[in-house]
Formats: sequence, structure tokens, C-alpha cells
Amino acid sequence: MSASQEKKRRREERAEGVETKQTKRVDLAKRKKRNSIIKSVVAAVVVVVIIVAIIFNSTLFTANMTALAIGDHDYTAVEFNYYYQTAYITAYNNLYSQYGEYASYILNPSTPLKDQKYSETQTWDDYFRENALESMQQSAMLYDAAESEGYTLTDEEKASVDAVISSAKAAASEMGFSTFKQYLTAYYGKGFTEETYKKIVTVQTTAASYSNALIERFASEYTEEQLLAKYDTVRDDYDLISYCYYFVNGTADEANGIDADTAMNKAYSIAKEIAAARTEEVFAELVEQYCSEDEKATFADHTAVQRNNVAPSAISTSYADWLTDPARAYGDTTYGESSNGYYVVLFTGRNDNSFNVQNFRHILIETQTDENGEITGEAVLAAQKEANALLDEWKEDPTEENFANLANENSADSGSNTVGGLYENVIYGRMVPEIEAWLFDSARKPGDTEVVYVSSTNYSGAHVLYYVGEGEQYNITIAENLQKQEDYNAWIDSRKANYDIDTKFAFRFAK
Repeated sequence: MSASQEKKRRREERAEGVETKQTKRVDLAKRKKRNSIIKSVVAAVVVVVIIVAIIFNSTLFTANMTALAIGDHDYTAVEFNYYYQTAYITAYNNLYSQYGEYASYILNPSTPLKDQKYSETQTWDDYFRENALESMQQSAMLYDAAESEGYTLTDEEKASVDAVISSAKAAASEMGFSTFKQYLTAYYGKGFTEETYKKIVTVQTTAASYSNALIERFASEYTEEQLLAKYDTVRDDYDLISYCYYFVNGTADEANGIDADTAMNKAYSIAKEIAAARTEEVFAELVEQYCSEDEKATFADHTAVQRNNVAPSAISTSYADWLTDPARAYGDTTYGESSNGYYVVLFTGRNDNSFNVQNFRHILIETQTDENGEITGEAVLAAQKEANALLDEWKEDPTEENFANLANENSADSGSNTVGGLYENVIYGRMVPEIEAWLFDSARKPGDTEVVYVSSTNYSGAHVLYYVGEGEQYNITIAENLQKQEDYNAWIDSRKANYDIDTKFAFRFAK
């Protein structure tokens, strides 16, 4: 290779080396730029995620943004939560008071409310949302009406608002919350403060107070004539019905060779025989004659077939329409088939509720049973003796206040032994026959006392009775309550157009 060729080769190699280095530098620069872009994008995404997390974990959507508007009122999600939780707690407590531990079969606190049926068309969640919105709507319109009339809370009502807050704080402490804020957050969501709580309770108290005043304003314009006319339009739903009833069992008795058809045919024949009765006594005698051997002891007492002063709503739908028919007359009978036998009914009377409700106090001395669970004659006498001794003690200071104190100290009736044995606004059909007969005696006057012994399927015991006095005529009370509710509903409906419910984006963050 010549010298000139060698030089040329070295120049080419140097040029190639430079180009390779330049290429590498360009590639490196590109990679750095790309990595820089990726890092910038990642950083931006991280920032967005952090911001979103901060926002969603803050009180922006729950307590600072309008979740819904009702008329001129704006509400946050946590304010809605308060009404929702109130609806839930009220419903559960009502169920628990009726069914105890079985309430959870109807409304289970451990299962999401949206997964539990309230009705064929609603879940419990739907129901509570609807209830909460309706409550908010009514509170808003009542509060506005109160404000427009210059209606203010009394000192007692203001104190009741403070008492509600104090009660909630006590509950929070008892439940183990270290602060009241934690309690409020747990129940109503982040951002629900004591100030918010007091504002809502104040609005609710004002609305409720104004509502009561509004209803009484309606009532002040009613006349007795109007109310009696109102009652006549609803009497079929409220008149108390008295009748005799017996069910003839038509269940098969295979052990004795009686199949279902034979048993039902026999029940039909017996029901038809009893339905021939035209008086209570004959009805009772026929029941005693035809009842099964294991029922003989029960129906030897002819009052066992009687059902006196029963509200139509408490009567079986099988014969309720028949009994409440205005054409019904004393001695009318009917009978009908049920799934496993026949019922027989004899109409004996209809009470138009024109009586006055009654108020009384009592002290119950229960009759003690022996080791076999039986009540002996000695036990009956002992209960009567103790009751008479208490009556004698009362006579040493014959005042209603003294009787109330004795009732609280000695009565076995848990339903009244913390309120001086008092029962108010008693109507027919609510008390055992012995007490009812004494209470509604036309000769009864305030201050009357007597010891009355009661033996029933539920309990046995001696009652020391004290008559307080009578209240309002019951059918007028029924009509007034119905009319007040109608007028109140009409007042609410007339204002709904100005209180439309408009939910916003932040409502998604409510319960």
C-alpha cells in the first residue's frame, strides 16, 4: 500500500470514528430527552393522583359544596346525611320496639341498605333517601313560614336544642369516641361539625314548633257540628264492633280415621248449627255443646266467645266487611270457610265512639303462683289483702299525689309504675272487662277508689283503682285529628311547587 493510500485509509477511519461518536451522542441526547419527558409525565400523573386523593379525602364534596337545593336553601352532603341517618335510626328503633332482636330480620344493620328490600319497588336505601328529602323539604317550608311571621323559639325550646346536643355528646362518650367530632364524622361524614348539628336541630325545632302552632290554628276554627259530620264520613273505619266468634276446626285426624274431606264436612255442619243462634247466650251454649273436649274448660265460660268494642282494623278481613256493613243488626250471623275449618260470627253491636275517654290510676298486686305454676285460693286472698291494705294506707292521706307515690312504690305494672299508675285517654276495648266496666260506669266520679280483682289468660291480680276523670268525646277527637291532618297536608302540598328538590354533583358523596 502506498503512502498516499495509507493516509487516505487513516482519514476515513478517523472520520468514521467521529461519525460514530456523534451518532452515539445524538442517541444519548434523544434518550435523555425521552426519559425527561417520561419523568415529567409520571410526575404530573403523581401530582394529579395526589390532588385527587386530597380532594376526595377532604371535606370539599361532603361539607363545602352544595349537594342539593330545596327552594332557596342549599344543603351539603353531610347535612343530607343527618336527615338520612335520622330516618334510619327512627325506623330501626320503631321496629326494635315491636320485634326486639327479630327486627334485624326486617332491617339488618350489618347488610348494605341498598341490598335490602323495603317493598316490592323500593330498597331500604331508597326509602330512607326519600324520607330524608321529604323531611328536609317540609322543614324548609315550615322554617320559612315561621321566619316570615316572625315566629321565634321560646326559652324552653331553645333549651331543648341545647339538650339535644348535650345528649348527643353524652352518647358519643358512652360509645367510646374520644371526641365529639369523631362521633359526628362517624355518623354523618367528614366536615359535619357541632355548629352544623346545632343549626339543623334549631331549624327542625323551629319547624316542629311552628307546625304545632299551625295545626292548632286550624283546629281553632272547627265546630262540633263540623267534626261530627266529618266523623259520619269515616265511621265505617272507626266505629267499634262487638260480636261473638268461634272457629270450628276442620283438620284431618288420621289417627282416628278422619280424612280432610270428612273433617271439613263435619266442621261445616257444626258452623251451620251455631250460626242458627240469634243471641249471645244461645251462641255461647252451642259453642260449648259442639266444641272439642280440650276446649270445654275454656268455653264453659260463655264470655269466651265475645269480642267487644273491636276496631275494624283489628278484625279479620274474612268477615270485617260483613261486620262493618251499616245494615248489620243485632243477631245477624254468618259463617265461612278458611284453610282448615269454618268461622262463625254473630253481630251484637256497634259503638259510635260517642263516649268520653277516661283517665285513671291503679296499683297492681299480682297473684303469686305456687311451685307448679298454679294460682291457689290462698294466693288470691293474699293479693286482695295486700291491695286493701294499700287502699287503707292511701285513705290516711287521700290525695291523687299520694296515690301516685304508692303506685310507683308498689305496683307490679311496669307500663305505669313510673308515672304514678296513670293511664290517660282510655277508650273501650283497651282494658280488661272488669276494669272497663268500673271505669265507664256512668256513676263514676273523680276521686272514686276501689279494689277490683282480675283473672285473665295474661295475668291475675288485685287492682287498687283511682278515678281521675273523663276527657274529650272520642268520636270528636277522631274527627278533629283526621281534619287537622288533612288541612296540614293541604298546606304542605300548596307550597311544594316553590320547594323543588334539585340534586347536584356533590350529592353523589352523600350516603
